[in-house]
Amino acid sequence: DWPDLPRRVHAVLRACDSQHMDVAAFLDALSWGSTECTRDPTIKGARETLLSSPRLPSILRKWWRPPRQNHKSQIDGANTVMTDFAQDCLSYTLLKEMKLVSELLRSPPGAAELTEEALTSISFEEIIPAVTQLAPELWGLLRSLSYSQQQEKHNTRKNPDKIVFTIISMLCYTRNKNCGRFQKVLSIYLKFKGLSAKAFNTLHSMGITMSHSWTGNAATTISKNAMDEVVSLMDQFVFWLIAHDNISLSFRVYSQRVDNLTTFGNGCAATVFVKRGVRQLPPEVNQKLKEFRARGLQNPITDIDIWELGEAAAPRLHKHTVYHVLRVLLDSPEFDLKHYKHRASPTLKSPPSIRQLPSGKEHITLQYLLGSVPIPEASYADNERLITEFLRQLKMDGADEREKTALRRIIFWIGDQLTVDRLRGLFRMRSDDFNSFDRLDWMIPIFGWLHLMM
Repeated sequence: DWPDLPRRVHAVLRACDSQHMDVAAFLDALSWGSTECTRDPTIKGARETLLSSPRLPSILRKWWRPPRQNHKSQIDGANTVMTDFAQDCLSYTLLKEMKLVSELLRSPPGAAELTEEALTSISFEEIIPAVTQLAPELWGLLRSLSYSQQQEKHNTRKNPDKIVFTIISMLCYTRNKNCGRFQKVLSIYLKFKGLSAKAFNTLHSMGITMSHSWTGNAATTISKNAMDEVVSLMDQFVFWLIAHDNISLSFRVYSQRVDNLTTFGNGCAATVFVKRGVRQLPPEVNQKLKEFRARGLQNPITDIDIWELGEAAAPRLHKHTVYHVLRVLLDSPEFDLKHYKHRASPTLKSPPSIRQLPSGKEHITLQYLLGSVPIPEASYADNERLITEFLRQLKMDGADEREKTALRRIIFWIGDQLTVDRLRGLFRMRSDDFNSFDRLDWMIPIFGWLHLMM
């Protein structure tokens, strides 16, 4: 602070009066008031000194809220003007940042919006840092509004980042319907969690999800794309199998009437498993399977054969059985393996695998759900209808496809004990049919070991 500050201010004001200028006109001229003022080196230097001065924030703060004079009421100062100006600056900055975020949240065009890559590419761990980098001011503002300083100190496990991101995604979607990348992913998730149509439309009105009609159409499109993909994969990879089981679904009605009641339906669901990286079976294996079955009818397996197979496998299985018992003991809470001094002993290592399956990304088994059907597994006729229906969904019901299945394909069909018994019963009952397809020569029923463990 300078001594005798009022006298100095008076001198400056008198100098302005002598030039027929008030303070506002002087500041306007200093702040790029004209072309001459913009180019003049002396004025330019004074302007740069003002704008880089550490006093500038204090000056603006005093204009916005002047200091209180003793016990007098608060002076308005330039509060209204500064508030309007701050809102304009903030709106400009935030809208500029929202345009950048909108590009990040923009859905792929056309059919690409419902691909597996588009629906699984959003991750909070990846998209939140990207949004904070594109919109630091917008993120900082919402972050400060969502959490108090006291919460920042005491809440060490929770943070509002996901809430802030959801708010930003809602704002972008409200401004542009094409920026609903997050809403579409959330809608698909809630659709398969059983959210009702009214709840969907309520969340859609808030900008949180897409509408129920869009979600229903999207689910239909995803199902069709998945069916086209599984049919394509079945042509590429010969080794695939199918499993089906009964399901029970509750069809809820929220406005019940005599002709519109909540019902409980029984049906069946199936899954196709495609195993990649497996050596393809030659087409002639279909005929060899028929020959081996015919040979087996003449020489069926006996109890002695089963016992001899078990005896032959016993030495290989013994080591794994012993290790399994040992593993149960080592994993028990009473045994502190982490502090056991002999924990690195080779005796505690697992024995080598007998016939280890290949692993790695290229060997991941692909799973595809088929469309659920209102056909229970109550009888042989129901299982026969299910076979026809699932082959129809897999586009294997035409005359050419039936011939190909009968002569060149082998399909492994998995089910629980009841399902497999029904399939084997159909196999026996249709053994006198005229063609290989109707006799189910191409099918190998496999008992579902998961049900055995359950």
